[in-house]
Amino acid sequence: MKLLLILFFTLVLNLSATQKIEATDERLTITGAKYTFVKDGMVIPQRHSTEILKMSKSQLAFDPVKAQTTTGVVLKFKTNSESIKFFFKAIEGENRGSEYAVFENGTLKLEQRFPKSKPEHSFEITRTNSDLAEIEVSLPSWSKVAFSRIEISKGASLEKTSPKKTYAAFGDSISHGTGQGSATYKTWPFLLSRKLNSDLYNLAVGGGKVSVPAAGLLKGFSKVDIITLLIGYNDMNSGISPTEFAAKYKEFLTIATKAQPSATIYCISPLYTKTQKSKNKNSDHTIDEFRQAVISTVKNFQKSSQSVKLIIGHDISSEKNLREGSTDPVHLGIPGAKMLAEELSKIIK
Repeated sequence: MKLLLILFFTLVLNLSATQKIEATDERLTITGAKYTFVKDGMVIPQRHSTEILKMSKSQLAFDPVKAQTTTGVVLKFKTNSESIKFFFKAIEGENRGSEYAVFENGTLKLEQRFPKSKPEHSFEITRTNSDLAEIEVSLPSWSKVAFSRIEISKGASLEKTSPKKTYAAFGDSISHGTGQGSATYKTWPFLLSRKLNSDLYNLAVGGGKVSVPAAGLLKGFSKVDIITLLIGYNDMNSGISPTEFAAKYKEFLTIATKAQPSATIYCISPLYTKTQKSKNKNSDHTIDEFRQAVISTVKNFQKSSQSVKLIIGHDISSEKNLREGSTDPVHLGIPGAKMLAEELSKIIK
């Protein structure tokens, strides 16, 4: 009996032998959210500035509620802990379910999904060794979540990760991640960032049009190395003319190049879509006209700036890349997103 009691208490002690690491610990790094803040002890990743999010939808050219989702956001640290438990919480705002992924030294270790009905999110990984490893947690693309804490083994070390090059992605739902569930790690900007060994800041917002205020966010970064801009589909359907779209596109590029003069900006003309003509009843413009607006604007801009590059989107995409098993006319499926990342990687490298 005495031996059984000793074994029981030993087991209890081992189970409770963990370190609780608060979300605000300086050894934890969150990338993909430049405007992160703390509330009620939780870290809330925010991709866009509070000032911008106070603007109207028409001023922004995107929905500020959708902009508060955590697409592209990654939690990073180094540890030798043999077990790690993560705690997040879905909070008010857009929520299409929450899909997480945990990577160990770049290798996918765990995929975890929580439905919209379950706001409390906790999951755990167990490692097979006690070597120091870089751990990354990819946050959901289509929900707004707060980071509460992690728990690691008692006595385990915890270190910061090293910064990488910075990649900023601008665009609409194609870049936000529609078509890949609510999984950041399946979106094409995330996959491209891995191929470029860069930290992603995905500033794309579903339903968005070319946004001049969003270009201004680049002023808040010390240095951005790579920028992608894939936009135009929603602009076409909004009823504006290709000429009006081109003027806003040029203004975006003017602000972006001044804010980040050493960055290379890859302008991607609209990808393949089944929607050839504007859905707006007051417009008869076509997607080809908006593609041409991108091409002409970029080529004119290149006369004064060689940092701006043009990629013909419909040359590297096709109907087979669209979301599988649906009538979706424009969004990439999971294989399509992977394909686009691979094609862009070849061009950018």
